[in-house]
Amino acid sequence: RTYEAGRKEHTRFTVVFTLENGLTHPRLGVTATRKLGKAHVRNRFKRWVREVYRVNRAPIGLSSAPLDIVVNIKTNAADADFRSFSEDLLRGFRRSIRPPQVRKG
Repeated sequence: RTYEAGRKEHTRFTVVFTLENGLTHPRLGVTATRKLGKAHVRNRFKRWVREVYRVNRAPIGLSSAPLDIVVNIKTNAADADFRSFSEDLLRGFRRSIRPPQVRKG
């Protein structure tokens, strides 16, 4: 459901999908394909996503948002260090909880 009906935010290293879930708390899902690398590389990036989420969910308002969040890690993230990856993911989280912009035209 999140992929089909949710909102999509592209960042340099990830794609963040969000959709309201009707619960009182958020849920996080992470996907990393084999194109990213071997199992230990995929697992490292999944741990990084969970850590960025854990540390930043309260300061940016995700802890009380009733959202399903799915993070797809892009293949170019394999070359990223933790700092640049976390800054990029945090930017994606912030954009995903912002109200959608209405286009005029």
